[in-house]
Amino acid sequence: MCVLGVLLLLPACSSGYIADARLIGLVARAEFGQARELLHTQDSQQGDERTDLLYATKRGMMALADGLPDAADLDFEAVFETLRTQGLNDDRTTESIFVNEEGTRIWKGEPFEQALAYTAIALADASRADWGNTRAAAENALFHLREYADTDADDPEYQSVESSFALGYLLHAIAALEMHRREEAEESLAKAVASRPDLAPVRDTLLAGDYDTILVVDYGLGPRREAVGSGGVGVRYAPRTRSDDAPLTVHFADAAYSVPQACDVNEMSRDARWQSRESIRRFKQGLGEGLMIGGAVLATTGGTGGDDDIARLAIGAGLVALGAISQSNARADTRHNELLPQRVYIAPITLRGHDGPVRVAVENHPGAAITLHGLALRAPSEHLLRYVRLPLDPVEWADAPAILYANDATGPLDSPTLPWIMGGNDLRNPTPETALDYERAGLSLGLTGDTLGEVRELYRAEGIRLFPMDDTRLVSGHITEGGHSLYTPLPGTTGFTRLFAREHPRYNPTTDQLRDAIASQNPQDDSAAQRPQEASR
Repeated sequence: MCVLGVLLLLPACSSGYIADARLIGLVARAEFGQARELLHTQDSQQGDERTDLLYATKRGMMALADGLPDAADLDFEAVFETLRTQGLNDDRTTESIFVNEEGTRIWKGEPFEQALAYTAIALADASRADWGNTRAAAENALFHLREYADTDADDPEYQSVESSFALGYLLHAIAALEMHRREEAEESLAKAVASRPDLAPVRDTLLAGDYDTILVVDYGLGPRREAVGSGGVGVRYAPRTRSDDAPLTVHFADAAYSVPQACDVNEMSRDARWQSRESIRRFKQGLGEGLMIGGAVLATTGGTGGDDDIARLAIGAGLVALGAISQSNARADTRHNELLPQRVYIAPITLRGHDGPVRVAVENHPGAAITLHGLALRAPSEHLLRYVRLPLDPVEWADAPAILYANDATGPLDSPTLPWIMGGNDLRNPTPETALDYERAGLSLGLTGDTLGEVRELYRAEGIRLFPMDDTRLVSGHITEGGHSLYTPLPGTTGFTRLFAREHPRYNPTTDQLRDAIASQNPQDDSAAQRPQEASR
């Protein structure tokens, strides 16, 4: 009974990391704006330094998926600095955890998660044609791996081997080509094809320079990390999206492209070279079970009732407690980045002056498709790289054939229109040029004669922050999705299609100032001047 009492007093083991179903659902529908907002809310609530890097990685990934690489900077800078400074062992391999000066175990992710974090950072830089930093981030993703002789041994021996990360080699080569480092690019491309031979056509296109646009396309959800075995000491990765060999297709005008996968994250998670060692946890599990069994035996033997039995009982109870604590500490860490994609494609294509929509789809996967707009917007002779994350579930707006709203990338619509907050379809930042279009559309506030200033004041009164395209580091949710920021993501991204090719409900003013301004433009429209008791966006 005393032994049982000791066990009852032990702290219960934690249930482990639980992936957020709401977040996963938003990502599956490509609602990356809402996902960003949810992550910011969670981060402010959890306040746990052990998972700071995990949340920073996820926030950065969602900003990148939303076409906002600048908004990913603050998080990605922290991720890069932590992975780099707490990164490699002497043999250039990496660990999944590091212990800070206070003794706290900080999550870094399994080696494959770290490689994909570096990849996301490289893609954010490449989206802005920052090829030097793209090359550096991709190079960091190519750390050495552990190749084990026997993964079932208590302390398995391994040798440090070069990375097999084809996606990292491809991105490194792309950046090297842009920086006129051809020999370096050829070497990286050779390693990519050695790892995945079906990438040979992609290599040939890159080396021939027969492209003006590179699409890096993610699809699906990466595997779930689960605790298994006695005491939950081991881990396994369970697929969320199944692997297959389906290619990516790109269609526009009379052109069609098909490319194979450059990366299968399910495959990486099953490869021992891409996992951290579990031998220490297995040792602790064995030690814990041994202590508990030995302690129980010691505590229940004897029986004279003397001092020796009391001492034996105390020692046995202590060993049981120590064994239980050891088992608790040995439980597998199930923290993981549930927002990783299941697969990644790289498609170098040539638009050849095509300025219309471009459709991207995973073959034989209904819903895994999107129509991209604005890919032709680039400087002459510039190679454009765009990162695109496909929806997992079918969403109607993903196949939208045309832009419905004026924006800062593609510009005005065919006919001038009022600002969206006043019932029009203009979602551009107010500038002298847009103010002229407002006036052509019939806007006449008649307060100061300064249309631009008056419209900006309406935005200010509504609590809406204005962000030009070259200053999106601090954007929050977009006003069309219930947020308080007006901005334009990079054209040719999923976020751009979702915001400007999808029909949004009419804006609901929150101030009398805006309601009065709308009513002055529509004196016969009672609904425009309506004053709801509880206004909301």
